[in-house]
Amino acid sequence: MRKYAWLAICGTMLSGMGVSAQVPNPNINPPMNGYSGYPLPRYDPPPSAGVAPGFPYGQPMLLPRVPSNGSPAPYMPYAGSPPEAWAPSGSSRSLPAPPVGAPSSNAGEPYLVLPDNAPNSPRETLRPQPAPRTVVESLGRIVEASFFLEPSEPYTAYEGRRYPSAARHDNGWAWTQANFIHWWVRRDRTPALVTSGATGIFGQNGTIVEVGDGAIGPREFSGMHATFGWWRDPERLTSLEITGFWVGKTSRQYSFTSDANGNNFLAQPIQAPDERALVIALPNNFAGSVAVNNVMDFHGLELNLARNLLRINGWSLDSIFGVRYAYLNDTLAMSQNITVLPGGAGTFPFNGVGQPAGANIQINDSFNITNRFLGGQIGIRGDWAWRRFDMGVSAKLGVGANHEVAIIDGSSALLVNGAGIVVPGGVLAQATNSGRHTSAVLGLLPELTVTSGYQITSCIRVMASYNFLYWNRIQRAGDQIDHRVDLTQVPTGTTFNSAAPVARPAYAGNRTEFWAHGINVGIELKY
Repeated sequence: MRKYAWLAICGTMLSGMGVSAQVPNPNINPPMNGYSGYPLPRYDPPPSAGVAPGFPYGQPMLLPRVPSNGSPAPYMPYAGSPPEAWAPSGSSRSLPAPPVGAPSSNAGEPYLVLPDNAPNSPRETLRPQPAPRTVVESLGRIVEASFFLEPSEPYTAYEGRRYPSAARHDNGWAWTQANFIHWWVRRDRTPALVTSGATGIFGQNGTIVEVGDGAIGPREFSGMHATFGWWRDPERLTSLEITGFWVGKTSRQYSFTSDANGNNFLAQPIQAPDERALVIALPNNFAGSVAVNNVMDFHGLELNLARNLLRINGWSLDSIFGVRYAYLNDTLAMSQNITVLPGGAGTFPFNGVGQPAGANIQINDSFNITNRFLGGQIGIRGDWAWRRFDMGVSAKLGVGANHEVAIIDGSSALLVNGAGIVVPGGVLAQATNSGRHTSAVLGLLPELTVTSGYQITSCIRVMASYNFLYWNRIQRAGDQIDHRVDLTQVPTGTTFNSAAPVARPAYAGNRTEFWAHGINVGIELKY
């Protein structure tokens, strides 16, 4: 019995010593921004005295304070200069004076910071909920926890010293980005449209293709790219972002003309059914000119919900869900202006009748194609920040409907002795393919962006990026040209007969791919 009594006494004394080591005692270590006598983790102090916590060192930390009566008080913002190191539990070391100079070499250990939704916080804490009873209720809770509820963890780790780039997610509730963009695009392609040389017939020796039989149209575009976003929660984990780009309508025109005597032979190659050439300018017979104009308009808009998956030690990873819209318009127009000279009187037909000297003929063919994409979008975005610099990569994939509208139109006009007449049909646009054609297919719109930035201040960031965008299964104007033409339907053809049954030219409905890539340079403002 005495043996067990001695063991109980010794155990009581040891437990009393352990408890006394954990009870706040102002006589051991003076109260200083926390529970006195408690061992606290070390962390990075500010570089000089008098610098208030905050940017670029993060938000003010929350530490417990003990009033004079010794009872714990609600958590209050910490605003003083922290100690360099805390004495371990049970150590006889006294607390050193607050530092004045540079950060300690042993700084950098994590410090637990109480968020706003912890107990004793003025904000309402999350309440436990009963277990879900159905699969639908379980899925609903997963979606709610992913996008609408605040984190349930009572503490978050303070990662140490914060630089402007690392704190860029924490400053301001909204941000705006404005970028100047310069992109290169995949050009349109057409069959041979204008030739010169010996006969003008495509494929024969001496024939030179002036326009077509390859890529035509503008190659480079400049415009603007803008983003507006705002955080949906105090923890800055979920954000809504509206992004749009616009490249100015750009055109490229190819013009060829002869002199007043028709010098500088020009022709338009066709298949009817074999390779032939319709004369535009012929020395001493016809003076003429031809212009081919290609115009492109390109812009897009997207609305995304971004959810942060990881943010630690300068690294950040977000998931992206949203909707996307894209617009691409392609127009290819070809116009001819021909004047009959005395040497060619009676040889240039219009509606099957040879025209006298001085007659003026105008021929127009137009192909206008509009592609509109509308669909859902998913993606992922990663960022890495170091001091004031940051780099990021984002990849997005849009899947949706690609709605296509093709409008083809042609006309021919004759002006003789002040009297004029206009009839439908040019050369490449006839009754067999003219009109409005619509279709819709499943389209994909992936995009890759690589970004680098430099944080000038807590609210201003400059950045540059490279962007690559791909769009599959779209229509371009040049791909809808059918150069197999039945001359019986051409008002200026030698065998014109509007009553003859024909099937050419036809609307092809061909599809191809489109891509655009280039550089963006801009600025970001947070507020």
